[in-house]
Amino acid sequence: ESLKGSVSLEKINYKIYHIPVFKITLSRAFWLLRNNKVFKDANLHVLAPGSLPLKYAKSARKRIVSVHDIYQFEPVYLQSKKKTLKSRLYSGLFFPRLGKQFSGIINVYDHILPVSNLTKDKFMRVFGGEESKFTVIPPIINDRYKPLNTERKNGKTIIGYINSFSFNKIRNLNVFVSAFKEIKRKDLELQIYGKNFPFLDLIKDDPRIKYFGFLPEEKVVETTNSFDVYLSTSTVEGFGLPIMQAKACKVPVLCYDGDIPDIVKRTTLIWNDDNLEEIIRDRSWEKVDIEKAYSDAKECRADNVIPKMINIYNKVFS
Repeated sequence: ESLKGSVSLEKINYKIYHIPVFKITLSRAFWLLRNNKVFKDANLHVLAPGSLPLKYAKSARKRIVSVHDIYQFEPVYLQSKKKTLKSRLYSGLFFPRLGKQFSGIINVYDHILPVSNLTKDKFMRVFGGEESKFTVIPPIINDRYKPLNTERKNGKTIIGYINSFSFNKIRNLNVFVSAFKEIKRKDLELQIYGKNFPFLDLIKDDPRIKYFGFLPEEKVVETTNSFDVYLSTSTVEGFGLPIMQAKACKVPVLCYDGDIPDIVKRTTLIWNDDNLEEIIRDRSWEKVDIEKAYSDAKECRADNVIPKMINIYNKVFS
């Protein structure tokens, strides 16, 4: 949508199909209803490896693919998979196919667009490829992510979490909640948003910790602006867009010292198991330079990202 609203694409013959990679079974069924001539002579930008079988990509005239995450191939992720029927299916069926898709794009695609230098370096380490074939293009932060004058209702300092409870976030969220409970500051409140919070028993005896369930997309900006500090518990991210969105709202960020791109981690307050209690007790996030953090987010605004994308289109598709 940002591309369509910012530049004429009349000279670019393009098709975009975005099928989430985690729905691989549905994806393959979708493509069984088509043939590999659907992209014949087209300029193709695929938004994620695995969303389009390689044989279909080969039929296009020129091809670009975006790469968001590479953690699926890291030991910490594989070790996190429990020995259940679902994980056995993942290990036996999905993982080999995904690996084939990722490794195959080196020879099939004309150019690869990782979302960060971290993702690019990991991809090259695992699958190889010449550096000239990669251009880092970060995700775009929508303009609606901006500072708002949100009314404070209870006078408390709010630490806010809006995210999923996936493998790379859940362990540290547990750690943070436990540390928060130990520090009996009545001026602090922890608000948690997300679907199927797994630690309800842990928070039921502390009225300062509130779980509000799933937060609709249309309410994320306003809710983020209602926080005094945004909490990230991720151990690994291909990019870490929620962190940058909070920075775009001029909300200081508590960011776990994980495997996260430098552009995202910088100008945040880095926490770990050793310094967490001190940070909460001293309200250390108040020292974060939110103006500098806001300027970090500008690097992901459409005005900066789209010209880079158009340059790649012109370079590869011309």
